[in-house]
Amino acid sequence: MKKVKIIGFSLFIIPILISIGFKNHDNSFKNLEIKIDSLRVKYNIPAIAYGIIRTDSVLVEHVTGFRNIETKEKASPNDLF
Repeated sequence: MKKVKIIGFSLFIIPILISIGFKNHDNSFKNLEIKIDSLRVKYNIPAIAYGIIRTDSVLVEHVTGFRNIETKEKASPNDLF
C-alpha cells in the first residue's frame, strides 16, 4: 500500500514542478518549497527531501519536515530516507 501512495504522490508532484517553470529565480524555488511543504502536511508525511537537477548542475536541494515528529526535530539532508 505504501508503494501506491508514494507513486501517487510522485505523480501529483511532477505536474507542480513542471507548472512552476524553473527558471533561475529564487522566488520560483521558494514557491516550490512552500507547495511541497503544504503537500507534506496535507498527506501527513513526516519529511520530504527533493532536488532539481539541470544538465550538469544542482539547482535546488532541500529537505522539509521533521526527523522526529514528537520532539519536532527538523530533518536534514544527511538523514536516511
